[in-house]
Amino acid sequence: MLLHMLIQMLDRELGQLSDSLRRIFGGPSLQGYYSEIEAQATLEQVHTVMLKWLVEIYRIYVSVNESKSYRAMISEMKVYIEENFDNPDLSLKHLSDRFQISGKYASHLFKEEFDMKFVDFLTQLRMQRAEYLLATTSDNLQDIALKLGYTSSITFGRVFKRVVGVTPGDYRKHRMKPGAED
Repeated sequence: MLLHMLIQMLDRELGQLSDSLRRIFGGPSLQGYYSEIEAQATLEQVHTVMLKWLVEIYRIYVSVNESKSYRAMISEMKVYIEENFDNPDLSLKHLSDRFQISGKYASHLFKEEFDMKFVDFLTQLRMQRAEYLLATTSDNLQDIALKLGYTSSITFGRVFKRVVGVTPGDYRKHRMKPGAED
C-alpha cells in the first residue's frame, strides 16, 4: 500500500513535467510496474525493481531538462545575434563569453540547429539588412557598412558581392529603377 501511495505521489509531481514522464505513469506502463512489484517475493527484490524504475525516471528527467536548456540557449543566442548583428565585435568568442560556453560548443550549437556556421548566419543577417538599406535609403556605402558591423566599406562590398552576386552600387542602381521588384 505504501508503494502504491509513493507511485501516486510521483505521478502527481512528475506528471506535470513532461510527456515522457507522464507516459511512465500512464495506463499500461504503470500497471506493468505494479505487476512487477507485486510479483516480487522479498523486500530486497521490491527494492531492486523500484530502484530500476526511479533510475529510469531520473534519466528521462535529466534528458528533458538538458533538452530544454539546449533549446533555451539556442533561442536566446539567436535573438541576441539578431539584435546585435551590427556589433563589429560580434564573434564566436563574444558569444562564448556572453553565454559562458566554449567557442567550440557555440559553433557546434549553430551547426546542429541552423545547419550553417555562425559566421554564415551572421553574414546572412547582415546581407538581408544591407539589401534593405541599399533599396530604401540613400546612405553612402561607408555608413551602411558601419550600420551592419563592418569597419570599412571595402570589406562590406567584398562580402556583399560574394553573397549577393553584384556590388552594393549595382544592387542599388537596379533596385532604384522604376519597376525593379524581385
